Amino acid sequence: MSKLLSDNQLRVGFGIVIGGLVLVAAAFYLMQNSGALPGGQIAFVKLAWLGCAILFWYFLPGLLLMDTRMPPAARRACTILLVSMLLRGVVELFMMYVMSNWHPWIGIGHDVFMFVLMLVVTMPLFRDSGRLYAGYLAVATAMFIPEAVFAWYMLNYATDPGATVYFVSGDSGHGGVMIATAVCVIALIMYLVFFSRHWLYGQTQR
Repeated sequence: MSKLLSDNQLRVGFGIVIGGLVLVAAAFYLMQNSGALPGGQIAFVKLAWLGCAILFWYFLPGLLLMDTRMPPAARRACTILLVSMLLRGVVELFMMYVMSNWHPWIGIGHDVFMFVLMLVVTMPLFRDSGRLYAGYLAVATAMFIPEAVFAWYMLNYATDPGATVYFVSGDSGHGGVMIATAVCVIALIMYLVFFSRHWLYGQTQR
């Protein structure tokens, strides 16, 4: 993988990722809620959580691996996260939109596996240099917990017999999980501001 060599290139790449993700999310929201895609309607706050998950589990590790300042141990952990999530993404998309046989327990099982795996590879990083990267990896690891809980909620409270449901809709009956999701999204956005400020505009040594 080629490496971005300057802070300016990293900033540009980060801006492109954020802008592109917002545009794709808007298009997906319109298509999903119009019925053009299987899986039922998706609430706006659930779309925001999905966007955060894609950013933290796919695009951020991809950009971080192009940062030449990243310590080797953190690079290995980031590679494990990205490769595992890429494999999951390919399998889940195929099952959801081609085979139509995806089940929430598949995602929950992978969430639990990834939480344990990433916990093992991330915790030692706090004893070494590069704690900013370790902090990001810790947040990305912690995200598997609410992701598993949200999938369990959908399985038990947002599915209909005989219907293909992949998301929780904005129905008023899901108010509690919407509030919990919003809290998670706001916390992630606040952390993203902190992280990106220190990563892209902080000291050379991270």
